[in-house]
Amino acid sequence: MSRVTLPLVIGTLAAVVGSILPAGHSLGVINTPEKIIRAWLASSYVDRAWDVSPELEVVLWSTVVAAFVAGAALGAAVAPKLADCAGRRFSLFITQFICTVSAILFGVCYLHEYVELMILGRFVAGLSAGMSTCIVTLYISEICPPSLSGVFSALVPLGFTLGMLISYIEGFPSVLGNECSWIYLMCGSLPYVGAGFFLLVFAPESPTFTYLFNKEFGDAVKELCSLRGTSDEAEVAGELAALESAAQRSTNAGSWTIKKIMGDSSLRRLLIFVFLLNVAQQLSGVNAVFYYSTLVYRSAGLQGQQVVVATFCIFLMNVVMSATALPLLRYFRRRALLTVSMTGTIACFIVLVVSLSVVQESSDDIPLLVASVAPVEESINSTNMTRQIFRNSNIVLDTKYPGMAPIQPASLFNNCTVEDPVTIRNFSAMKTSEPSSNNNDLQFEDQMTEPQPDEGGWAGVCALVATVIFVLAYGVGLGPVPYSYAAETFPDGPRSVALAVGGTANWGGNFLVGLLFPLIQRHMQHYSFLLFTTFTLVLLIVFQWLPEPKSCKSGQELAEPNPGESSELLPSR
Repeated sequence: MSRVTLPLVIGTLAAVVGSILPAGHSLGVINTPEKIIRAWLASSYVDRAWDVSPELEVVLWSTVVAAFVAGAALGAAVAPKLADCAGRRFSLFITQFICTVSAILFGVCYLHEYVELMILGRFVAGLSAGMSTCIVTLYISEICPPSLSGVFSALVPLGFTLGMLISYIEGFPSVLGNECSWIYLMCGSLPYVGAGFFLLVFAPESPTFTYLFNKEFGDAVKELCSLRGTSDEAEVAGELAALESAAQRSTNAGSWTIKKIMGDSSLRRLLIFVFLLNVAQQLSGVNAVFYYSTLVYRSAGLQGQQVVVATFCIFLMNVVMSATALPLLRYFRRRALLTVSMTGTIACFIVLVVSLSVVQESSDDIPLLVASVAPVEESINSTNMTRQIFRNSNIVLDTKYPGMAPIQPASLFNNCTVEDPVTIRNFSAMKTSEPSSNNNDLQFEDQMTEPQPDEGGWAGVCALVATVIFVLAYGVGLGPVPYSYAAETFPDGPRSVALAVGGTANWGGNFLVGLLFPLIQRHMQHYSFLLFTTFTLVLLIVFQWLPEPKSCKSGQELAEPNPGESSELLPSR
């Protein structure tokens, strides 16, 4: 049965709105008001009479950014075990409560100017995001009809993308991205958490958890019938048979672990592909594409507000592609989606390398992609500071958007190079509207004025088109497939372990790529795309042996597995 019922809709909304939207919001919330937050971090240490050097300021910011990804990797690792012990529904309550705690930490750190609480708050927010990634995918895949598991699992990247789009809009200086309101932006996930709490009261528990872990077979049958909109157990006989089979397998194998899965020939291959899919997503080079987005926009002749509009369109395109992935996952094979997606990204990499090389050769002076701030001998008040901070905001906004891909976590050390310091003397002027006459008050100037657009001719246009096509290609396969594959292919017992492996590989891979990319980019410039091209090409070849899930259709129910593949690789649920 593939019927969509009210309990199914309520449970899905409770998970996506209450857990994934806040995770996406937290993911991109610090990008737009970056300079404001960095100035606040430095001023908090200045108030403690600490000497804030450019290097220390860089370390503070990089720690704030890295804390989120570290927390997410930890959350992804522990979430499935929590879901097996506490239940799917109660685990969602826990993730949303943890998100609420992070917002409280942000509020306290702002009131008392404790930078340490900002770092802790980002870590806790990441912990909630990592847990949500796995638990929501697990919960949705267990309450939806098996034939729709891939489609419903794709709601996770859609929620991430939508949350990041909302945080981008809220982060404009005219909305919340200013020195007076940025703390409300940091706590902006609370409305979604509140809605999630309310919906979870009416959301059903997973029949799989009730059957396999609570051993309440009668309640599991009732929940399953309610989710399928029927009172006839015969209509859900196939799903009940799959649950009984999973229960028997769990009884024989005991609790599932990575070691046990690797010892099972029918599951080992699936787990390896789950790991590789999530690694492929991080090695896709999406962070590198957006790192160069400002140079691409300028080379195509865009400037000022046109760059902001272009960035908004890219965000909106991500949301649209994430929504488009829902029917694609329903009717197309995973290998086909990945082949189209990865082939498209490889082609875009090649065009970008050639185009940016031509642009660079045709320009005698390509400005840096980051703006620096340094002290001068002129005092300013808080209003002037806001104007000064956002004078080059277009450069910062469009250079620093590592999280623009549909499910791409923020890159760790974007915005964290020594070439982008904020040298602080005294930030007391930030906290008062009165002009200061003390020459020790906050004083700085931009070392780099906003450059005029660097016309790149045909090469600039080609680079812009390649960037747009890259986003489209990424959203077809590399974006949604890693999140849906484990839920589609693993049987009920070991599925939570597979999601833990995939989630940890995804966030952990993001940590490593974010750590290494600035070093690679500094030496290779835009030729760093060639490394991502190589990785993607190798993994594209490997994925030609990817087992297909049964929930996929291609005009009809998926045919037999590839020659040599065991039917055990295609679990019934």
